Amino acid sequence: MFQTGEDPSDIINQKGLWQMSDASDLEDICRHIVKENPTAVQDYKNGKVASLQFLTGQVMKESRGKANPKVVQEVIKKLLS
Repeated sequence: MFQTGEDPSDIINQKGLWQMSDASDLEDICRHIVKENPTAVQDYKNGKVASLQFLTGQVMKESRGKANPKVVQEVIKKLLS
């Protein structure tokens, strides 16, 4: 950035460093993860809060760390309610 004089947003776009924070974009990934992890889903529904963290981690893995974890948790909670 200092060497090239490029705009930070251009660098973020070029390198794919942006964070996914749009719930509608994350919903497909979350649906896939929920479908692939029925045991964790059942554990969450039985009150095991750690299962939500597990599912969030799976979404983060699928998105290669680009998903906003807070938004992911909101989407997962909505899908499981």
